[in-house]
Amino acid sequence: MKRVIAVMLTVFMVFSICSCGNNTADIDEYTEVVKADGYCDIDTTGRVKIMCTGDSLTAGYKSTNAYRNYLANQLIENGYGDTTCFVGPGDKPTDLCPEGFRRLYGYGGNTIEGLRGGLAEAMASEPDIIILMIGTNDLGALSTHYINEEVEEIYRKLIREILAIDPDVHLFLGNPLPTTDGGRSGVVEDSRNVWIRGFIKELCEDKAYNDYNVSFVDFSTNAIDWSAKEDWKPGETDHVHPSASGNIKMANRWYEAIQPTIDAILAERAA
Repeated sequence: MKRVIAVMLTVFMVFSICSCGNNTADIDEYTEVVKADGYCDIDTTGRVKIMCTGDSLTAGYKSTNAYRNYLANQLIENGYGDTTCFVGPGDKPTDLCPEGFRRLYGYGGNTIEGLRGGLAEAMASEPDIIILMIGTNDLGALSTHYINEEVEEIYRKLIREILAIDPDVHLFLGNPLPTTDGGRSGVVEDSRNVWIRGFIKELCEDKAYNDYNVSFVDFSTNAIDWSAKEDWKPGETDHVHPSASGNIKMANRWYEAIQPTIDAILAERAA
């Protein structure tokens, strides 16, 4: 299906670095993401373009380097190294980040409204697939204390705006992660985590019913075993951002969700 791309407005993105959720980490705990020229560090011709979108869970925290780097390596290990790439207006190279998979649209402290502010420029990268996890900062204690109805309204606006720019994009929505308690002895999904998971799932079902390519990806304790202390390893993480093994679990979940769509896009192009 041929894409219908709306006229892009030129916008300047504000990169705010602040704490994610109710963690108290210093700002230098976050991986720095910078705005860069272009939307990918390689030629994207013929590749399925994936845009990793969100806050510090996407951008990275300490040495864990975020799920997206583990996802990139998983794509390469499974034979998609020459047929996929990551796109976006942000650039964050790391030792774990292979060529063609550095780009993203995610920044530490980002909110739903923050994503909306730079959306037109981000969508100019023309992603085929968007994987999006946002809402932790909107629900957290250090947020602007939005009530659930306000978060829902802003989230719906974000999804409507993405689909207005590109109705054919394949959009995968993940719910915010559970967190650990202060002693890192267990995970916690409070009432707001449970609420937003249900809301995002219902939103995906509604959009899919109306023929959009929108899918829900569950990151709750119902779908992933978050009980391992290794997932919240001291020195690598705080109680909001998982450590390396937790990020690998996230990458595995994203890979399982998007891999059939990658195959379908490649098959359609080859036909």
